[in-house]
Amino acid sequence: MPAHPDDERPPLGFLLVRVGEAVDREFVAALTGLGLKPRHLRLLVLVDRAGRLSQRALAGQLGVDPGNLVAVLDDLEGQGLLARERSEHDRRQRLVGLTPAGRRLLARALEATAAIDERVLAALPAPERREYEAMTRAVYEAL
Repeated sequence: MPAHPDDERPPLGFLLVRVGEAVDREFVAALTGLGLKPRHLRLLVLVDRAGRLSQRALAGQLGVDPGNLVAVLDDLEGQGLLARERSEHDRRQRLVGLTPAGRRLLARALEATAAIDERVLAALPAPERREYEAMTRAVYEAL
């Protein structure tokens, strides 16, 4: 008999943190190899899905202060991954869109993160993977 009931079954929170740390290490390493950070990928995905967004709308969707977003946008624009243009309807607004280079790098980053997902979930049979992903999304959305 174990000395403590949790010796053979660690608390769920502990396991989730350990899994998160392991995935984060791989995720950051893969993105670093592409010259990106996780916040860059999130921004590129949002812009790609929306087409073009105003800087203010983008900041709102990311949940960051518009002033703090400028440095990230400057960095990505400097790398030629996105472009900012004045809106034709409101000259005060700047619209953010991906460049062809930004689309190519985003595709590479998404391939790299999909490979990580595959490695992480390799221990589960396909039906359990789908169930695990669905449950993980449900917990995430509930938080």
